[in-house]
Amino acid sequence: MDRAKVAAGIAQKHKELLPFLYAGELGQIPKEKRDAALNSLGLRYGYEFIEKFIQVPFRLPPTDEVCVRAFIRSRLTMPEPVEAKKAAAGTRATMEPKAARAVAVPLAGGANAEPGLDATRMGVPNEVEKAVSADVQASQPPATSEAAVEFQPDESHLEEPLILAAQVLENNPRRLAQLVNLVRLQRRLAHELGLRQIREGQLAKWTAVALRWPMFLVDLEMEPEMLGQLVMAEAPENPSDRYLRWDAVRELVSFLRDNGPGGEDTQVEFDLTEEGAVDALLKLSVTVPVARVTAAATSKEAAAEEAARVMA
Repeated sequence: MDRAKVAAGIAQKHKELLPFLYAGELGQIPKEKRDAALNSLGLRYGYEFIEKFIQVPFRLPPTDEVCVRAFIRSRLTMPEPVEAKKAAAGTRATMEPKAARAVAVPLAGGANAEPGLDATRMGVPNEVEKAVSADVQASQPPATSEAAVEFQPDESHLEEPLILAAQVLENNPRRLAQLVNLVRLQRRLAHELGLRQIREGQLAKWTAVALRWPMFLVDLEMEPEMLGQLVMAEAPENPSDRYLRWDAVRELVSFLRDNGPGGEDTQVEFDLTEEGAVDALLKLSVTVPVARVTAAATSKEAAAEEAARVMA
């Protein structure tokens, strides 16, 4: 439970009682400072109220990187271990010879052919196999470049990007589960939508930003050049309110500039300023409709004001 938020909610609900409860303390504070003091006293009231129904408060210990990595790995589809693959291959090998020996005809070649010689075991396709292979190939549709790119279920390469993204979520287990689920879903959606230019590092970083600072994506759609300005530390001559607001959030700016554990070697993998990256990622973002609705509402308000001015 976030005690500060609960305490603030209690203080807001009972704000009309506070001047009576703390009249003595407020009387000793100068009038111009009473509003700030009242806010502080309200939080104190909230914390004291919480003690009425939480008798034994305790804090969970913070999770370390080892626990976070194990948690993330447990939710990803990892490649099958080599030992398991060998065991599965051995099981198939014990079953395949029977099927292979089912078609055994003499080799074409005249009277010198050995009776009953198994052509499949010799590695030479016999006439039956050739006919079956031709029928199968004829029944299959021609492969296209788009269809040839199959979705890869192996998610082991998402581990490091998710470890980096988990830092800004303060390793909160609930948020980590949400991060992993969203990245896995959006990775599949990106494949289905043909957005294969999106890198795993970019997707993990973008999703973490969307979870921690959702309004940043709304402002970014309205002012796309702001991302490059924040990452490259190139402030515009006349910075907008949006730029000034997000430039002050140093944790966000530092995270946007983070190139991952490899530094410059992995810069491309995590670089959100790569050409076309933001446009592709915005198509997967759930905050895009919010920005469009905001823009539409602003346009309607401006149109209404202009119509009122003309009518006047």
